[in-house]
Amino acid sequence: MNGNSAVLVTDVDGFTGVRLRFPYDAEHPTLQVKRHPVLLREWVKDFPGAKWDTKTKAWIIPDVTDIPRGSLTAAGFITTHPDGSRAVPSDLTRDIPPPVPLAIPDAAHCELPKWFGLPLYPYQLAGAIDVVLGKRILADAPGVGKTRTSLAAAAMLGASRILVLCPPVVTTHWVREITASGIPAHLPADPPADPPLRSAPGENTINQVPPEDTRSPGANPRLSNLTTKQQNAGQSGIVESGIVVVKTGAKQPELPRSGVVVASAALVANRPALARELAEWRPEVFIYDEAHGAKTWGSRRSRVFRRLAKSCSVTIPTTGTPMMASPLELAPLLDMTWMLGTRFGSYLDFRDTYTHPTKWGWKPNRDALPQLRSILELGLWVRRTKEDVLSDMPPKVRNAIWVDVPLAAYEAALEEVYAVIAEWVEAYRDEAGHLPDDDTITEWCSGQLSLVARLRQAAGLAKVPAATDLVADWLQANPGAPIVLWAHHKTVVAALVTALQDHLPTAERVAVIDGSVPEEERASIVDAFQAGRVRVLVCSIQAAGVGITLTRSSEAVFVETDWTPALMAQAEDRQHRIGQEHPVTYTTLVASGTLDERVQAVLATKARTLDAVMDGDHRVGVQVNGRLIASDILRGLVDEVIAKRRPRRASAA
Repeated sequence: MNGNSAVLVTDVDGFTGVRLRFPYDAEHPTLQVKRHPVLLREWVKDFPGAKWDTKTKAWIIPDVTDIPRGSLTAAGFITTHPDGSRAVPSDLTRDIPPPVPLAIPDAAHCELPKWFGLPLYPYQLAGAIDVVLGKRILADAPGVGKTRTSLAAAAMLGASRILVLCPPVVTTHWVREITASGIPAHLPADPPADPPLRSAPGENTINQVPPEDTRSPGANPRLSNLTTKQQNAGQSGIVESGIVVVKTGAKQPELPRSGVVVASAALVANRPALARELAEWRPEVFIYDEAHGAKTWGSRRSRVFRRLAKSCSVTIPTTGTPMMASPLELAPLLDMTWMLGTRFGSYLDFRDTYTHPTKWGWKPNRDALPQLRSILELGLWVRRTKEDVLSDMPPKVRNAIWVDVPLAAYEAALEEVYAVIAEWVEAYRDEAGHLPDDDTITEWCSGQLSLVARLRQAAGLAKVPAATDLVADWLQANPGAPIVLWAHHKTVVAALVTALQDHLPTAERVAVIDGSVPEEERASIVDAFQAGRVRVLVCSIQAAGVGITLTRSSEAVFVETDWTPALMAQAEDRQHRIGQEHPVTYTTLVASGTLDERVQAVLATKARTLDAVMDGDHRVGVQVNGRLIASDILRGLVDEVIAKRRPRRASAA
């Protein structure tokens, strides 16, 4: 086979991948581009997550299910196990427990149970019915109540085993809503037979079989009904209402024969054994909150949750931001709900239809986006904006303040970036004998975006004094009113908190929510803010941009902004959501002479792509001129360095 080999390998997460070895200049036997054979090293890069493993000197494709059937054979490979035995087609599929059959009501019998305890707006009830009838992706805009809509759908489906994965910060919120819904108290009296719980030989399981089982004969010893206070007592993480909560740092509770399990999505993604156990529990309804967390097809989180979803009868991904910048981010959600293969073909088919390759990766095919939007709206997702369903919602008001900041620190960071670029250019010229070409520069820039992050951070720190003065003036002019500040970098968040505490009166309590604040403390901070015990709240866009409600405040300042419109909109909608009674004003600080101007240009460009696929408020940036993407920004700096090193042409005589 010309030295080509394909060997199945299993990673620590239990995924079956394939390790490919072939000569450097090996060509694909059949594929051609413009009558030229395709090199296998270019062919393999086409698969999601494919990477070169320097230790084994081989290419690794992490998930064989991403390889179209017959592709390895067509490329000249014979697939084997590590021991050399020939692999069969069944070796190339996921080992997924089959879902429990679940009766889906038709339109005439799709009714909300009378015992359901959460009040619903009419549009929430209509959305739940749409989910039950087949529009599985719940993509309502942030702030319109997807939690209650998804729980109403689960109640209509009559599920006896419900799994909810959510960000850690909203675990308590989900438990409260599930309890109030009445679902735990009205689970079917005769749930399906105990699901088979399998473990690989020698594998440590999350829940061990008790040494003495006193339950009824035939019952699965690793499952409990959780119907009485006595059964719940003493088990960390179990709520007395019959809800099992799987939390970081707590003893792992037993999974109920019927009941609701709530777990941190991050915890499940990072514990393969727990993910497999939840799959083997075979939930009848799987609600994945903030499902855009799995948007990158080849990431571990995406692979874990897509595999988990395939063991569930009905999966309901919920997210107000199903697409951040690229239609490829929709593919995992479609796969979780079985709609990718049935409507679009494989992931590669979807990618080739709605994106096209460029030097910087796969970019949206704008001509195809209206078709994608039509398909989604007609039968695949429920998507309503606040303007659609909450006609009385107060408006958003966006302002920009251009601030003159001391540029010494920013210019120092810029000089450091220039120095790194110059060092790389000189080293390349010394080794290659010439300056780097366009392709080499592009590849280098794609791996050095941390240099751009330095400039963003320096710009954010430069704005801290101006932000502090702005907040102090606003608090004085608005006695008793609260305000929220948003930033991206940890250093900027910390600098803001320190500056505010130093300059504001001691009576003005300042609190912070960032990635370092534990889950329980975040919930208590939000409660204190909503109750009026905190007047100034500093938030991280990443850590606090989902799941929390800050409707007591109608004033916000973005000291920093993110590259992504969807993340900005999520942060805005912590205040602009159900319960807000006043227009919400968002003020963005833009530092003249820094990277801020270019970040705003990125937001404007990405917003145009989002507008083509879905309704929503994506115009969160300030209109400025600038380069379009981070790699372009860095590329511009590289071009400046190289231009200084090119020999000048002799002037004409």
